[in-house]
Amino acid sequence: MAIIRGGDAEYESNKPSLDEKKEKFKKIISELAANKQDHMEFAGRYIGLEEVTAIAGLEIVKDFKGLTLSDNQIDNESLKILLESPYLKNLERLDLGINFLTDSGIKDWAQLNEVRWEKLKTLFLNDNRLGDEAISAFLMSPHAASLEILNLDYTQVGNGVCNSFAETAQLTNLKEFHLDRGYVDDEGIKKLLEWEGLEELKVLKLTSNKLTDDGVEELSKSTRLRSIKNLDLGYNQITDKGCKALADSNMIESLDTLTVSRNPFTEEGAKGLKELKNSGRLKNLILYEGVDNTPDLVNYSKPELLRPDGG
Repeated sequence: MAIIRGGDAEYESNKPSLDEKKEKFKKIISELAANKQDHMEFAGRYIGLEEVTAIAGLEIVKDFKGLTLSDNQIDNESLKILLESPYLKNLERLDLGINFLTDSGIKDWAQLNEVRWEKLKTLFLNDNRLGDEAISAFLMSPHAASLEILNLDYTQVGNGVCNSFAETAQLTNLKEFHLDRGYVDDEGIKKLLEWEGLEELKVLKLTSNKLTDDGVEELSKSTRLRSIKNLDLGYNQITDKGCKALADSNMIESLDTLTVSRNPFTEEGAKGLKELKNSGRLKNLILYEGVDNTPDLVNYSKPELLRPDGG
């Protein structure tokens, strides 16, 4: 609605106030509670600082165990508001993926004297602007001690995080570690294998990192991956040598799923892994992936699909 004053038009803002946003979220969350839900799902809702402030200020959220805020406008200040909320202390699952968090926000979290989320088991920080230094500080702080699932896909972390795993004595509850599109190389794998909690790990996903046969051989020789169920090494630099190391590994006895697609091995290298699958010792084997659905991607584990120029 326009208000005319002295010949100049001024317009009332249609933007809802903080109180209005608070009432909106209170209604949504009350409906979830009425339906016996314990997880608040707010992915892709253009949620920023004001919306986070509204949610964090609602007493009704104290009974919820999960909060998904992925694909929004969450920044460091928003994270601070969440951490300071007196009503979110029971969180067990938090998804902050695909947002605008940076190193300083995670460092501030790591430096807090009080552990705000003592029950936090699942944390998604994927697709944020985060590097080794900040994530390492967090993993070596008491705030990460309760984690069972950690997702750092599509961040800028690599060997530094592997070093922090090796150096901390507290990440003993972690069951799943996801780092797709990271920067872990063979040296990082060596450090990861020093981690005290490795024997409890069930899922390790290192798709599209910088691993070669040397790193794969280190993994394959380890006697500490006793509980591993799902190992994803797709889109690295694994050749026939690495495939043979995996086929001969004791890990095969515990693995349910092994993914090595989009690596530069040949059919000869795949032979041993196929035999394991056919014999029933390996339940799920992903050797070739996505070629039919995504023809623009080169599957390096099928040489016949390489472009004529060898690319």
